[in-house]
Amino acid sequence: MKTTSILTLALVAGATACSYPRVVEDGRLDQEYFDEVVAATVEERGIDRIPDGFPPPVDVMSRAAFRDYMSAEEVASAQTVKGVSDTRSEVAEFLTFLDLLAPDEPFRDQAEEHVADSILGLYDSASRRILMPMPPEPGADLAHTSQMSYRDLLGENILSHELAHALQDERWGIRRLYARAAQENGPEALLACRALLEGDATLTAARTTILPLAPEVYEPYILTFALRRAPAEDELTGTEGFLWDIDRFTYVEGARFVRALQDTGGWESVDAAFDDPPVSTEQVIHPSKYFNGETPEPLEPPPADGASWSRVLTVGEATMRAVMRGAGLSRSEAWVAAAGWGNDALWYRATPTEGGRQMLWSTVWDTEDDSVEFEEAAQALGWRVERHGPRQVHVLGGAGAQGGGWADSPAEDELVPDGVGEGAS
Repeated sequence: MKTTSILTLALVAGATACSYPRVVEDGRLDQEYFDEVVAATVEERGIDRIPDGFPPPVDVMSRAAFRDYMSAEEVASAQTVKGVSDTRSEVAEFLTFLDLLAPDEPFRDQAEEHVADSILGLYDSASRRILMPMPPEPGADLAHTSQMSYRDLLGENILSHELAHALQDERWGIRRLYARAAQENGPEALLACRALLEGDATLTAARTTILPLAPEVYEPYILTFALRRAPAEDELTGTEGFLWDIDRFTYVEGARFVRALQDTGGWESVDAAFDDPPVSTEQVIHPSKYFNGETPEPLEPPPADGASWSRVLTVGEATMRAVMRGAGLSRSEAWVAAAGWGNDALWYRATPTEGGRQMLWSTVWDTEDDSVEFEEAAQALGWRVERHGPRQVHVLGGAGAQGGGWADSPAEDELVPDGVGEGAS
């Protein structure tokens, strides 16, 4: 941590160490080590007074026990805290509309299994405790740094990350933040709010555990920490690949967004964002849009011409990118196609034909050029589109039975153009 004793020990023992102490050893938490992580996290986050009830208790468990816990009905609240549980049905409906999911495909179950398998720890705001599955072995780069420093950097980082969530909960109420986001703009605002929460926790943990010791490791680590359990890039296909792309946005671009906030005024600017969270994933991807107060453009329902339309959800730039990549575009192509997002909505209405239900996805773009880029990308994927004015494009459905479904393998990727996607403002 930041204490002289541990850093001194690192100098003496690090060069020859082939092992190092662990925060969790043989299924038990090292309380003294944990207390040091708590103190360092609080210090980094600039907390003058430790809140009552902090730190929360830590439950160490096997990965199998963690999966059982996450699948239990009584802890559905813990999954809601991750910002996905109560919106999965709406997202599944959108993916089915684009012919990426079969109507009977269990997307909700797949999403729950992904959460249980992928995350390294969980702060449960319902029970106010940290759940710590046995940490995996770190990658070679982090293992080497841990041996040289005689510190469990992965274990420290996981716990510091969850402690940051506990501090968020004490100060702003995680459930209150999500409730407000859901009320404002459903899944899109929930995902933006989740990026703020996870970005803050990721940056806090990296600055607490990595930056003081190894600045040269800090930058690549903060951008890859959340994906250490991800499959290889060429295996990110189907629904699982879509879910990992959403995680990539939440943790990696969330951390970049929080870092942009911090660059403008330190942790005080980050704290202020919790009082005024981003309302769209576009604001997270392009921080200048948040700073400039650029909110989604008003979007009216399509002309009625019969039964009126009801709004299902706003998809948003981050989900749009993940969907288009999963459907067959390269990552850079998907980012270019989704850049310049102004707003969108998936609509439905009752109809005497088409199974009693008609759906339409309307999009509006910042410029006509942006709308053309999206239109051409959608057509390349086989989606049925219609142009409505210079900046609006309607998607009437996916590629259908002949061309529907996720791509079998990711498209060959290229470097992302400057100013597009990650880090762009």
